[in-house]
Amino acid sequence: MSFLKSMTLFCSLCCSYLFLFNTAQAIPMLHLDAHSQDGKKIGKHLAQQIKQQFPYFERDYDQYLADTIADYDWADWAARADQVRNQVPQRLREEIDVLAQRLAQVNKDQLGDGHLSAREFWVIQILLEHETLSEGVGFGVLKPASDISGPMLGYNLNGFNHPALLRLRAITVYQSDSPVINIGFAGFIGVLMGYNSSGLFVAYQPSAQPIIRMDHGQKRYSIALHLRMLLEDNDRITQTLPGLVFQKFFTSHNLFMGDNRTVQVLEQSRQGDTHLRLADSPLQVEMQWQRPEQIATVDCFASRGAAHNCSNSRDITRWYRLRDLAQFSPQQPASINDIQEVLLDQQHAPYQSIFTENTLYGTVFLPLERRLFLYTKGSLTYDNLPVFQEVEVSLPHRYTLENVPTYQKVSIVGIFISLLGILLLNLWRPMLKNSI
Repeated sequence: MSFLKSMTLFCSLCCSYLFLFNTAQAIPMLHLDAHSQDGKKIGKHLAQQIKQQFPYFERDYDQYLADTIADYDWADWAARADQVRNQVPQRLREEIDVLAQRLAQVNKDQLGDGHLSAREFWVIQILLEHETLSEGVGFGVLKPASDISGPMLGYNLNGFNHPALLRLRAITVYQSDSPVINIGFAGFIGVLMGYNSSGLFVAYQPSAQPIIRMDHGQKRYSIALHLRMLLEDNDRITQTLPGLVFQKFFTSHNLFMGDNRTVQVLEQSRQGDTHLRLADSPLQVEMQWQRPEQIATVDCFASRGAAHNCSNSRDITRWYRLRDLAQFSPQQPASINDIQEVLLDQQHAPYQSIFTENTLYGTVFLPLERRLFLYTKGSLTYDNLPVFQEVEVSLPHRYTLENVPTYQKVSIVGIFISLLGILLLNLWRPMLKNSI
């Protein structure tokens, strides 16, 4: 084998190994070049892809708005949308404005007319974080209770099972120096669940505290838009905290977060009280756990000292079902299949189970390897059972020694050693012939 052929083989093997290639997906995937950080350009390209893949985009979102917002509530939602528009960074505002210009065809706000106005499009950006997600369940396993080199996270995003909304599900990939994968809905640029190329994962989960109507004169932020920015700018959970704990948001919520090292839950009330819960943090009396190297979250605050809002029997039932299933240890570590089985558990169905008919997405994520396994509503086997599938995203990683998974380190070293041997053999062969 010639030197040129050896180098060609080397480059092809490395490229195919270091980059993941997209395969057929259960839901559409939108890829955007966001290197320029130009909101107008990103919005333009996103609108083009949405028009191609979602021909009934306007009609579906208008139907969702009309079925979700009562006429007497519209003024509050419109005022809240105007407030958010004035607060978000210019880049995100331009991205949404351009999307609205290209996808919203009318000027008048009129729910149920089959079209969208620019203001209705902005209402969509905040409505999904308020009204869409009625419940969620998260479960995480840390090393050494996992059978891989790092933690594993599982999260069910449950919500308003609206047929129009189901047709709008999409994965949006923002390719840049800090790539972000947004697992959500077409045209919704905030993050309800997503991760970045460093393995930082976050899922938004509303808490049981009610949402109060518009606070006139009080400055509050959209958590979904805030999470988009946090994924763009941070690699670890600890880096995200200053940008979260000093802000007041429209909602009370849990943030189920993981990175290459750990899994944690940030519990944040609408009043601004914040508790960061670790796997071994003290808990409310009614929320017993005692499961080392494992952590869970339901739709209420479990931290000791947080507001007592775990009064819904559904939350208590699911919490203790998670506790029953959390039997992993260094001697019996959890596998990917184990996490999937936890998320698909249907004991106490139909209303109090971990997996329900309202599960829009089920996600298993491995931060260290950036591997994503996804269930989307309607992903069934021939036996009509829900099933997870690995989703491959064409995403270059930020390769540092810490971020590269062990199996990739071993494989890459093996490739280098093999090709080095081939190169040396080609160099020594002429010398051996001459010596003979």
